[in-house]
Amino acid sequence: MFEANKRMKVLIINVAAYSGSTGKITSGLYNYLKTQGHLVKVCYRGIKEERADDPDFVPLANRAGFYLSVILARLTGLEGHFSFSSTRKLKLLVKEFEPDVIQLYNIHGNYIRSYAFLKYLKKRGIPVVYSMLDEFPYMGKCPYPEDCEKFKVECNHCPKKKAYPESWLFDTSRYLFHKKECIYSGFDKLVFTGPPFVCKRAKESYLLKDCDVRELYEPFNFDDYFYPRETERLREELGFDADDRVVLCASGTAPRKGGKYFIEIADKLKDEPHLKFIFIGYNRNDWEFPDNVVVRGFIKDQNELAEYLSLADAYVCTSVGDTTPSVCLCALGCGTPLIGFEYGGVMDCAPNEYGTYVPLRNVEAMAVAVKRARKKTVSDIDQIREYAIGTFSQNSVYAKQIAIYNEIINRTDDNQISSYRG
Repeated sequence: MFEANKRMKVLIINVAAYSGSTGKITSGLYNYLKTQGHLVKVCYRGIKEERADDPDFVPLANRAGFYLSVILARLTGLEGHFSFSSTRKLKLLVKEFEPDVIQLYNIHGNYIRSYAFLKYLKKRGIPVVYSMLDEFPYMGKCPYPEDCEKFKVECNHCPKKKAYPESWLFDTSRYLFHKKECIYSGFDKLVFTGPPFVCKRAKESYLLKDCDVRELYEPFNFDDYFYPRETERLREELGFDADDRVVLCASGTAPRKGGKYFIEIADKLKDEPHLKFIFIGYNRNDWEFPDNVVVRGFIKDQNELAEYLSLADAYVCTSVGDTTPSVCLCALGCGTPLIGFEYGGVMDCAPNEYGTYVPLRNVEAMAVAVKRARKKTVSDIDQIREYAIGTFSQNSVYAKQIAIYNEIINRTDDNQISSYRG
């Protein structure tokens, strides 16, 4: 029996170590586990982000192998299938480190042979917690199905064949769907976690409907950057009056993020003189913006981003495919309420008390909601931040995660929950 307070050896595997929302989750869990006295190692892709200067952080991919894997994946439709050397490196580390539990996050991104690696873990009987930062675990191919519901029966004839992970020639969704089915079957020490929306979809899916699926929010660090800021200087710099209401969107320009909808809303409300729009993350030169929109590129400085989020009276999330949009959590930490589409991942971020939601892609309804947005008060700010910390703070989420680790490590043949098909 593994004692709850005994030092664990935990191996974290994610595509990113530090960068982006997934990387922050990786490093956050690592730091939390270390402060609790556990032994921790992190394996990550090591391409498209600066490598960590820490022996506990092990980059798996090399540049030549990674780009060869990407090209072959696009030709064949087999994402990650050709990442042989990085998968060998990962297996060797598992043998050497002998982890008590393995924490999986995003295992797509052309850096490991995810199917072969899962099969390897299943054979060795290593406890695995697979946290769903997207919907890839129960899909044949894609991480964000949006309106497609084939995953409930069988992925095939994928409507997103040319979307990430891109396939130029072949539709491999059905083949990969059943490959996952074989791997999950009989994998007794495997637990899936995710926010409520993802868990609901997972339980509706063919692949995970009888698996051990637990609700667990994505963790977020509010203390370093995302707390309410003084905004008088920024308001003056932007030329906004004290009675102007400000709505902000930091979606960038990726289609799934829906930034175009925000521009349409601003155009519909351009005759509202005391309603100001700010769009953050513009990285193109072919969009047209109405005069009532302040446009900014990607803001790397998190203090500056927090200042903009604090200035806003509402954060407008136009995403049509995220599981837990991290920028929504950033906004809540700054005391700013949400306006978004009725898409589960967005609605999971805040209850109706702190969020207003309209039917998916209904720009008219969202424009009405934006027009009705009121200036937030000090009381609003305090209540929203208190909710955010109580729900998504790292300490709260990671403590629950460790409890799951202890449980699955102690799971024996007599008390195992069958992880597939009852």
